[in-house]
Amino acid sequence: MEEDAEKKELKGFLDIIPREEVHIEVESISTKFPIMDWKTCVLTETFMYYQVFRGDGSSKNYKILSEMLEDFDRLDVEELYRLVKERYSASRPEGFDLMLWGDLHTLFEPDEDDEIWKDQHEYNLISWRLCDFCGIHILLMENGLAIHMLTEKKYPLSQEMLTKMLSRKLEVDHESSQAFELLRCREEVDSASKLFDVMEKKDNVPWNCLIGGYIQATKIEEADKHFNKMLYKDVYS
Repeated sequence: MEEDAEKKELKGFLDIIPREEVHIEVESISTKFPIMDWKTCVLTETFMYYQVFRGDGSSKNYKILSEMLEDFDRLDVEELYRLVKERYSASRPEGFDLMLWGDLHTLFEPDEDDEIWKDQHEYNLISWRLCDFCGIHILLMENGLAIHMLTEKKYPLSQEMLTKMLSRKLEVDHESSQAFELLRCREEVDSASKLFDVMEKKDNVPWNCLIGGYIQATKIEEADKHFNKMLYKDVYS
């Protein structure tokens, strides 16, 4: 019963968008040919595509990594990253190659010192989407930036970004265990509350951050409770 109650609560953070009208051909893993190579084709300064080649001689074009993830399984993504790293093991990629290398590097080897994580406070999140087939979720920002993350891996996401994600809801085409596991990041909002409780000095900044986090995570009762505590302690925002 407790598990059912949790699942019911988590469902409130899902945005289920069925894709019945879109025909997606998902090949069986046993018959799918591995990725053998890739190249970047630049037609103009603003128009390009990545051509991905498979073991049977076939190829397909993609504009961005997010588009690849609609077709790829996890093995495909891992193999592509291996090929990209191998090509640039002794040199630094440039242009559109740098974009692909950067996206894959952030996905597999996140570094909290990278600008992409340090600038989170500047991002306006417009969607949070799960690609269930390859086990990757994507944050899309208003400025066009996309952050790709493995479902099972921890990333240096800020408290503010976590609450934005929950506020936007997770876009999926069906319910899944992966989706529910991702939504358990709500627990990190509660962890922030525990950290707040042991802080010696509490001015208006931590109070507002905590209350805002609860509001974004739709924990309205908790937000109201802490707002009243703030007023009682004569701390005003």
